Amino acid sequence: MKRFDDVLVVTDLDGTLYENQNDIPAVNINTINRFIECGGKFAVSTGRGISASRFVDGLVPVSCPVIVNNGHTLYDFKQNKIIFTEYLPEICKSIVDLALQQFDTLGIEVYSDEQIFVLRMNEIIKQHLEYERVDYTLCQLADVANLSWSKVLFTDEARQLKPVHRFVTEQPHPGLSYVDTSANYLEILKEGVNKGSALLKLADTLQISKHNTYAIGNYYNDLEMIQAASIGAVVPEAPADLRDCAKYICNHTAQEGAVAEFLEFIMGK
Repeated sequence: MKRFDDVLVVTDLDGTLYENQNDIPAVNINTINRFIECGGKFAVSTGRGISASRFVDGLVPVSCPVIVNNGHTLYDFKQNKIIFTEYLPEICKSIVDLALQQFDTLGIEVYSDEQIFVLRMNEIIKQHLEYERVDYTLCQLADVANLSWSKVLFTDEARQLKPVHRFVTEQPHPGLSYVDTSANYLEILKEGVNKGSALLKLADTLQISKHNTYAIGNYYNDLEMIQAASIGAVVPEAPADLRDCAKYICNHTAQEGAVAEFLEFIMGK
């Protein structure tokens, strides 16, 4: 048995493991490799969908299934298959329909397993899809109404997204929750499903106790993951109220190697 066989470490991607996916700090990669060589289980946890997360495979050392769709899905890159998934309640489709009618500039992406559908394009979605380098289908709501939805992403300028958030939360939405994943992104998730619930599901799948789980993130969609882990960490750029919820605050920024710093802390315990 190796030293960290029963230890699980999970990191958020954008803004935590790196600032730019084309420039992942070498110190992070080297330290992750050392941790895995000692038996550690290392995974990523992201709001990205399956297809947008595929770049990780081969670039970032992972030794177990990963968390995608903000906790709705556990995916195994080695086997190329979904290990576990939760879908949004049907009422989500009514909320999206209302939002489409109410807000002319609102961009909307719908995720269904490995597929991405764009119900309305705007400049932020265009930049988002170009950055993630994924295929997508531009379509109408009716075209995807019969599919099971993994996640919905609303995008707009920050000042225009706030009234969207207010509007959707005022509608009856049993079984749904809303989370800001950046100033320009608002996501619809299944109530009770988040990165934290997925962390515990992954730990259970790997037969690792909660006491030996660690997580690091940078934004509000990482909150439940940080709280669910035995020790949750944040990068120093994280919002102040998120830093208040963490047990470890990194000194290094994402690009300086915050994940490596957190791993060194864990391995030194």
